[in-house]
Amino acid sequence: MSDVARGLLLVVSAGFLFILFIVTIRLAGTSLNPVQAAFLRYALGVAILLPMMIRSGWAVFYTRRPLRHALRGGVHGAGVLLWFYAITSLPIAEVTALGYTSPIFVTIGAILFLGERARAATIIAVIIGFAGVLVIVRPGFETISLGAIAILCSAPLFACSQLLVKTLVREDSSITTVIYLSLFATLTISVPALSVWQAPGARELALLALAAGFATSSHVLLAQGLKWVDVSLAQPAEFLRLVWATLAGFVLFGEVPGVWVLVGSVIVVGSVTIAAHAALGETSRAARDR
Repeated sequence: MSDVARGLLLVVSAGFLFILFIVTIRLAGTSLNPVQAAFLRYALGVAILLPMMIRSGWAVFYTRRPLRHALRGGVHGAGVLLWFYAITSLPIAEVTALGYTSPIFVTIGAILFLGERARAATIIAVIIGFAGVLVIVRPGFETISLGAIAILCSAPLFACSQLLVKTLVREDSSITTVIYLSLFATLTISVPALSVWQAPGARELALLALAAGFATSSHVLLAQGLKWVDVSLAQPAEFLRLVWATLAGFVLFGEVPGVWVLVGSVIVVGSVTIAAHAALGETSRAARDR
């Protein structure tokens, strides 16, 4: 398997784990304030990573970019606060669909700031995928809720986080980047969480711990995948999350997808197919030319 194919597989796997994370958060219910739930997700994520930190020793914390890690954690933490607010008030498919404004920022940022090549197939795939998202949400035909506004505001923050991780994994391991993300995001969210704190129940803690496990694993796979594939190329592959989110919402929560959701999902899958086929074809040609 080529490095590009391996990277895309990891990105897709990270997206699947992220949907499991969303489902678990929804199962945890809305009895906790979203800010506190966000804090517990990252604090429990740090606890999950603790054995790995102890086993690896101080070497896992070594980095020449501590301020960049801190910036990423702060930006990501702000995005998480907005996202947790939205997930408590919107259907899973809608949260996922609206979150796909982020790849637009990522692709543009990767070309402008990371020097990644503007592949025609990648740009076309992102445009097609985003068109599929617009088919689903149909802006102008539906009232935009506060949850939708929160997701739209979180999109550029998550895009910034993903661009930063691409620069960090060039020197640091995927485990190091996830550890620092968990630590700095927890610190960012801790202050607002203390202002709304209430004692969580055993069931809530168990589900949030499971959610933290899914989310932390997703971050590890994504960071590793971005070592092998350009961040702009990885964006169309993440559109597959929309299909899984729609299925999960229907099967587990009775969120029946309408015809526009189905049509948009088909368009999204088409965009992923275009990007993956072009990337693998380019890799095959490069291998033959060696």
